[in-house]
Amino acid sequence: MPLAPNPSDPQLFPSPQPIEAHEEPPSNAKRARAPEPPPSPGQENPPPSPTPSEPEKGLVDFRLASATRVLLNGHEVGVTPFLPLEIPEGRHTVRFINAELAKDVTRVISVKAGKTYVLRYNLNKN
Repeated sequence: MPLAPNPSDPQLFPSPQPIEAHEEPPSNAKRARAPEPPPSPGQENPPPSPTPSEPEKGLVDFRLASATRVLLNGHEVGVTPFLPLEIPEGRHTVRFINAELAKDVTRVISVKAGKTYVLRYNLNKN
């Protein structure tokens, strides 16, 4: 029994049939949409889906040695001292870089919505 069809077998590959020409609308033509059926009796329209809202945030106050660069999730947010930051709820990677002290420290913090955190890190000791 052959594994692949034989192109010379007329039962597997019938002779081509003539194709009738027909006109197609241009590809940029607009096509009408069928109207949506009305809701059945006793059924209400579903409420609109809620729009995605901004994630809940917490407030983080970074208290480190002066002139420490702070990166949050790989993006620089400033050089200390600076005002507290609103940060979305969740886990975040924070990196502290201080050239004067030759320190480069990375930590993971967890932020909960509506909470205020004071993040103190002594680069002189660590």
